[in-house]
Amino acid sequence: MRYPAAAEDQLFVRHVWDLLARCRNRNIPQYSAFLTPHQRSLVLESFPEGGYAFFGGYEEAERVVFAALPDYLAPEETSHFPVACAQISYPGQYRLSHRDFLGAILALGLERETLGDILVEEGRAVVFLQPHVLPILLQELVKVGSVGVHAEAGAPEEIAVKRQEVSLSGTVSSPRLDSVLALFLRISREKVKELIAGGSVMVNHREERRADCLLKEQDILSVRGFGRGRVESVGGQSRKGRIFIEIKKSV
Repeated sequence: MRYPAAAEDQLFVRHVWDLLARCRNRNIPQYSAFLTPHQRSLVLESFPEGGYAFFGGYEEAERVVFAALPDYLAPEETSHFPVACAQISYPGQYRLSHRDFLGAILALGLERETLGDILVEEGRAVVFLQPHVLPILLQELVKVGSVGVHAEAGAPEEIAVKRQEVSLSGTVSSPRLDSVLALFLRISREKVKELIAGGSVMVNHREERRADCLLKEQDILSVRGFGRGRVESVGGQSRKGRIFIEIKKSV
């Protein structure tokens, strides 16, 4: 086990260690609340030997539950995870955002760690959450802002969900992290380097502080305060020798 430097992160890693120890002693899976991307990164860095899995309700989930696994459960098996799902419908003529839904749900008295991803599209939102708070949401969430809504339960595998994405394309001098993020975020490389040095950037769910880290296709980027994306394609050169790149940004 590897301990991080920050005291808050150390407490979290000790909690994960306790879950792993309980799993070994009792031979039954042990679960966390929903983790942030940073916490997921801490688990991967602190426990490289494995013995656990993550699941947030669908394949591309950002906020996930950690499970310490006994030998009889395979990492790819997800049916045992305590992850519930609710589908919230609303009139499609209204524009509601992730922030609107999150604020309305937290106003019910739920803790943020009981909630996973909230995916919003026209006329519908899908919320992943811990099973014990699902009845509260179903019974009490009747409005988001001034808009009337209707919530109903559904198994994660029964509700087709996919992050909404937009495509960003351009050229970079190289597939270095700072170059790609400057294109992705539409900000200067100097500002990008500040974000990287400050620990705000993750690549494939791991914190990355190397500006010269080389990216490849399907790498997942997450920048605190800016959002998340995926490197869709890298290849081909312009007449000036710059590299064409396409990024899918989650919206």
